[in-house]
Amino acid sequence: MKVRTSVSVTAAQYYRHLCREAVKDIRKASGKNVTLQELEEGYMYVRKITYGKRPVDIRMKVGPLIENRLFCVSYETEETKGSYSYDFSEDSTGTVVTYSEDTEYKEQTVGNYFGSLIKKMRTKATQMKILRNIEMTETYIQNHEGE
Repeated sequence: MKVRTSVSVTAAQYYRHLCREAVKDIRKASGKNVTLQELEEGYMYVRKITYGKRPVDIRMKVGPLIENRLFCVSYETEETKGSYSYDFSEDSTGTVVTYSEDTEYKEQTVGNYFGSLIKKMRTKATQMKILRNIEMTETYIQNHEGE
């Protein structure tokens, strides 16, 4: 799935925000402080969550990144494998953010099949949520620039 929209902040501002959030997530998940250089080269860590009552390990990989141009994350659980990215470009309206995501199930089960069908039916709603998230991130960056 891809969503493309213009924002009123620069690609550098948006990219820096995503990097700061990734560093915070890595610190929360692993207790480690990573540098921007480590992120840009590609950094792997494990995020532990609870899904229902079941603990789940998500193997996360941030990067490799291209400064002010591309921010990529891939992830894997026992059942799924996916990735998402933010691609930044410029046009006559300013900065354009293209968000892409892809998720696949490692094993095709009846539950995964129905999950895929439901996901396809909810594509428009998901795209609207992603657009809203990009707008909220843009607003956050505008309000917190310089912190």
